[in-house]
Amino acid sequence: MDDGKRRLEAYLADLRRGLAALPEAERDEIVAELRGHVVETAGVGASENAVAAALERLGSPRHLAAQYVTSNALAGAAHGRAPWTIVRSLSRVAGVSLAGLSALAGCVVGYGLGLSLALAALHKPIAPDRVGLWRLGEDTYSLTLGFGEPPRGQELLGWWLVPIGLLAAAGVLWLTTGLGRWSIQTLRRRPLRPAP
Repeated sequence: MDDGKRRLEAYLADLRRGLAALPEAERDEIVAELRGHVVETAGVGASENAVAAALERLGSPRHLAAQYVTSNALAGAAHGRAPWTIVRSLSRVAGVSLAGLSALAGCVVGYGLGLSLALAALHKPIAPDRVGLWRLGEDTYSLTLGFGEPPRGQELLGWWLVPIGLLAAAGVLWLTTGLGRWSIQTLRRRPLRPAP
């Protein structure tokens, strides 16, 4: 085996390891496609320098594998509306892209806020004196979910917390899902930049 072929096979072995999250048939297809691309670019029986130049244009096998895995995850989530599908897909992208990390952080905060509002609304009938939106000081407010002692302050919403909390929770969850889907579609259109 000549040096060019050995170098290509080492690159493809590294790439295959990076594609471990994908089904085996898909890994085989990607590796075969890239092998054919490098052989075509460098020429049959090409020198080690020609193969090295072709591989250099592809980038590191680790980053290229991350792009394939991320693209696969984003493709599966692009049409989904389930929050866990959106968060799972964005968490894969977050490892290789700052934009993906920002989108994931926004979705986690949004889903957390929506679930907190829903929990407060649903828990209000069970612990009415400990659940609510409280004014603790001049510029200090607290949404308490009923765990622990009731806060010392003025409750602002009373029983209105139930309908307002449920409506606000539904709105926040809807907006967060829309943000997540928009982020996934945007990330699918742009190439990923390698992490520093």
